[in-house]
Amino acid sequence: MSSPPLAQRICCANRGVLARVLRLARQKGSGESAVTRLISSILVASGLGSASLRHVRQPCWPLNWQNETSNPITAACWPLDLESLLIDSDGSVSPSSPGVHILREGVARDKWQGSLECQSCSGSQLCPFLQNAAWLQDETAATNLQNILRYAELGMGKRWSFRDLLTLVPELIVGEWEDFGGYHPCKWVREQVANLSIDEAAVQARPCLQLLSHLYPHALFPEDWMSDRALDICRDIQTSTTDGVAGLFRALTECRGVRQSTYMRSLLQQQVAPLLDPYLESPHRDSDIMSQLEDAYSQSIALGQQCWRGLEHAETSEALPSGVEKIWSSLLEVTESQLSVAPEVAESTSRGARCLLRQQACMTAKRSVGTRTGDCALKKEFAEYVQTIREPDHLAGVQDLLLKQMGKDDFEFDVLETLGQPHLSHTTQVLLISDALGCRVNPAPLTSDARPGHDLPSLEVDGTSIPLTFELYGTLRRLLLGCEAGTLPLSVRGLLDRARQVGAGKICRDEDLFQNAKAKYKIGSAGYGIGVREQGEPYARRPFGRGGR
Repeated sequence: MSSPPLAQRICCANRGVLARVLRLARQKGSGESAVTRLISSILVASGLGSASLRHVRQPCWPLNWQNETSNPITAACWPLDLESLLIDSDGSVSPSSPGVHILREGVARDKWQGSLECQSCSGSQLCPFLQNAAWLQDETAATNLQNILRYAELGMGKRWSFRDLLTLVPELIVGEWEDFGGYHPCKWVREQVANLSIDEAAVQARPCLQLLSHLYPHALFPEDWMSDRALDICRDIQTSTTDGVAGLFRALTECRGVRQSTYMRSLLQQQVAPLLDPYLESPHRDSDIMSQLEDAYSQSIALGQQCWRGLEHAETSEALPSGVEKIWSSLLEVTESQLSVAPEVAESTSRGARCLLRQQACMTAKRSVGTRTGDCALKKEFAEYVQTIREPDHLAGVQDLLLKQMGKDDFEFDVLETLGQPHLSHTTQVLLISDALGCRVNPAPLTSDARPGHDLPSLEVDGTSIPLTFELYGTLRRLLLGCEAGTLPLSVRGLLDRARQVGAGKICRDEDLFQNAKAKYKIGSAGYGIGVREQGEPYARRPFGRGGR
């Protein structure tokens, strides 16, 4: 008679909840029970701590844990927030990834162009929702958006989860119900389009700007980058000129913060936009379309418009302005020309206002073109980082950069250094010098049968793993170009300090290194140092040729 099958239990657990359960169990005196050992093993195997960043990682399917009870229990876990939903099993961006399937479902042609409601709608020509669907039905535009979202993952150090993507895709295509003042989104669009038919700039500005904000290149980067000085200029113009000119500046100020803030919009504004906004991309190459747009708009909005519409005969012809973008840019252009001949506006205010209008027009063009063509800020750096994180040969170069920060030729550590203190370029008083610092590179692993992969390579300094984040990678590149270490961000300086201090802590406790002249202390500029005798006693080492005590 065969034995009955073992019971199987399947559950979905939040890692934060498990951590609180483990802490509570230990507080109650259950620190060595089988349950607490199991939870601890799950947390170690499913996280991105030192155990996961090392060369040999702990398996999670099944878990490698010790069960001392009489009943054998096999446990396994699979962390869902480590794998990216935008890449394939080989680590490359894939059109068959789950994230792309979500996007395709959102812009399916039968739900938009094939819909009777869209075909009969009076506002369809200027509808941002229909325009978003038409843009993203193109495979090239969808792939470019996928690349930008992938770069955002690497820059933020956070994967887009299913919940994130199921929130982000509707946000980019339509928006939130609260954006439409209680109306159905289609009715709201028809009302905005009706207001655009009124031949008054003061009336057209606000509905045009609201429609523009729902186009996905502008919804993806909701930051307007307007300074306090720009807001002061908007207020000054509203009180000193005609209603036709003031209407556009009123729209710029009134539309700020009108859209309800949500978790996704805060994420896009605070983390994605500062990293990847195409408006921030300034390559300064005559052949680059982003440079051409920037140069043209810096002279006048009319020249910028001419440059953007000139893309019809270029390789980027798919990035021509939409109907709403044309109307918005025309409003900015007309307002600029009116300001240039407005005698009631002070010259300094007029000049600042025209610069603000050109900034807004340039931002509209660069975001629209850059997002649809994949030409975002830091694109080159992100592309290099993507090629580096899984390639040992490329990571070897990063390893050399890190070791170079440890000392000119050998490892050097300022013994009198304070934790977190910026490193200065002048000579220090007491240096720990050694050629025994070990550093190993661990590429970001791909998914295997035993555990999921992740995107975080690491540099293992004497057994301590230092995650090679995009921020640290970019900083090492800047240090190579001559950037002073004291000007680095605190987070990056903390990572570098951690690597230095871990190495110094192990070296200074190893008597053999000092006895074999592989490590030494250097005091002052005269060459004095501290040695260690075979009995472990320290002594003063004098430079050759110097006598006395």
